[in-house]
Amino acid sequence: MTRELKLSVADEHGFLTTDGVDFEFEILDGNGGYTASVSETDWDPDAIVTIEGNKVLVNILVGNQYGPTITITDSKKQEASLCIISTDKSLFIPGYGLYLDEGTTYTMNIEFEAGAPYTIEKTRGNAATAVMENNKVKVTSLGLGDTYYKIRDKRGSVAKFTAQTSLAFDMDLANNYLEFDGVNNLTASVKLQWGTEWEVVGWTDKILEKVSVGKVLIATNVWSDYYVLFINTVDEGKGTDTITLKNKEGDLAAVKVNVK
Repeated sequence: MTRELKLSVADEHGFLTTDGVDFEFEILDGNGGYTASVSETDWDPDAIVTIEGNKVLVNILVGNQYGPTITITDSKKQEASLCIISTDKSLFIPGYGLYLDEGTTYTMNIEFEAGAPYTIEKTRGNAATAVMENNKVKVTSLGLGDTYYKIRDKRGSVAKFTAQTSLAFDMDLANNYLEFDGVNNLTASVKLQWGTEWEVVGWTDKILEKVSVGKVLIATNVWSDYYVLFINTVDEGKGTDTITLKNKEGDLAAVKVNVK
């Protein structure tokens, strides 16, 4: 006879909230042979989960109002899942970013969650190098482009880190066409010095991964009175793309990007 798999905790929607980084629950009934699987973010586990008899021990690694989903499976392939969201302030994990001029080196303080020792892993791009020295990140820009990293604390929580050497341009009504040569994994920005309510009305995606336009927060923490076009190129690939923009007044602008 197959017994119903039952857990000691779970509301009707399978969500729970805790104020710590460690959580424990029990398997009340089932068919033995219990295993646990856990959700992942960018191939990193959202928690460390162990089973001791009928007890399930969860060490939570993610926060920011997001939690791991734990799935228990028994020998009869029955499953029971729950999502555990922690309000522990130590699980607020910031994202880190650094803008560098080409050829420069900068050392940045890092501090999050469980703390040092930290390790760093490159995930995308080759425009910079980054190493941990005395639990600080030492970054050197090798050229134009963005390089993406994961930084792990001593428990395994992950913070994202981006090193950027980007391009910035200005465009006005008299010069409403821009063409430039870029590279893969590049962030470029174009300041539109006239017009209101700009929008992207067309773009191709051979070498462009993301395109957006809008106002930006400036140093005085207010929205700018101008608009900025942001461009991100793909990780791999060569070609040419063109972005067309239009403002409330009916003016058009075009930006052509080449990756050779």
